[in-house]
Amino acid sequence: MSTPVDTDLLVIGGGISGAGVALAAARRGLRVTLVERDDFASGASSASSKLVHGGLRYLAKGAVHLTAQSLRERERLLRELPGLVQRLPFSLAAGGAASRASTALGLRLYDALARRHARGFDPAATLAWTVPGWHAPQGAHRYDDASTDDARLTLRVLQEARTLGAQLHNRTALEALTRDAQGQVNGAQLRGPDGKAWTLRCRAAVAATGAHLATLADQVGLQAPKLRPLRGSHLLLPLWRLPLARAVAWRHARDGRPVFAYPWLGTLIVGTTDEDHPDPERAPRITAAEQAYLLDALAQAFPRAGIQARDLQCTWAGLRPVLDSGQGLAPSQERRDTLVQASQGLVLLSGGKLTTFIPMAEAALRAAAPWLPPLREPTHPAWFAGGGTPLPPEA
Repeated sequence: MSTPVDTDLLVIGGGISGAGVALAAARRGLRVTLVERDDFASGASSASSKLVHGGLRYLAKGAVHLTAQSLRERERLLRELPGLVQRLPFSLAAGGAASRASTALGLRLYDALARRHARGFDPAATLAWTVPGWHAPQGAHRYDDASTDDARLTLRVLQEARTLGAQLHNRTALEALTRDAQGQVNGAQLRGPDGKAWTLRCRAAVAATGAHLATLADQVGLQAPKLRPLRGSHLLLPLWRLPLARAVAWRHARDGRPVFAYPWLGTLIVGTTDEDHPDPERAPRITAAEQAYLLDALAQAFPRAGIQARDLQCTWAGLRPVLDSGQGLAPSQERRDTLVQASQGLVLLSGGKLTTFIPMAEAALRAAAPWLPPLREPTHPAWFAGGGTPLPPEA
């Protein structure tokens, strides 16, 4: 006789990754309960660069599969969530002749993987009209990506999951996972916003707590995955202060890292940094050095604008749950791969990026499948109510 359960799958973490797992499971007919210790989307899922991008710079590192997957997911989200995810034209400052040729080749591949033609090139004379005041003497490459409101996207995913029956609990902390005599996860001890403890019985659990995953693994007695939390900080300015009509990107004169500025909901976002943040339990905040770095980038690209710290409306920083290669690489050189680790009814999920939350969720659900009831086929191929047409099969 099987032990009765309250839910098939417990999801720990209410950011975009956990939300995606909850929706993936609910679409397959499972009973799902999601818990979040703070508020939904309160961590990195509301403190990202708000870009839904294909990862153009990953091509230079040979990560063609990751770029292809990201572009496929970008197009899915644009199709299924019009208005929430919007196409964003970009201009990338060109370098010398060799750099220009390699970038043009990369953009050709970028278009091919996206099955879309968006690339082009604007000489400096054209930029004087399309991006006034931008110092890009070698001209700029054109391409497309997309942007979103990351917190609203997370809430939309959670809304879809709840519509399909998922139970969602914010400000509910995991105190312990419970296990049967064989060591398999069979429930959790939780504490709700009213301070009262309660127990939930489940068949399996997915931990999707981002940069806090190592902390959770240590809490439940598992070997912690080797993560390298990286802090990405951003500036927000009123759009009238630098009225761009499109996104622009260029390389910082100090270290060659790509930086960007783009219009977003009547403001201008400038980002981003990539700094180690060893203690994920310490709330990330922009440092004085990071703010100066981004202001220097603006001074380099728009020298006549004279933007200073007093022009800022606000700043924010989020933590990227990047896997640590252990090779002593610079933060920006670490790969943005996904971690899916399963053992005795518990799946650890981390890594990846905002754009690829759907394949991450599907991978976590496949890993949990041995402990779950048979997964039924979704009733509709689109992930979102009223979504677009089915995606073509992968090559």
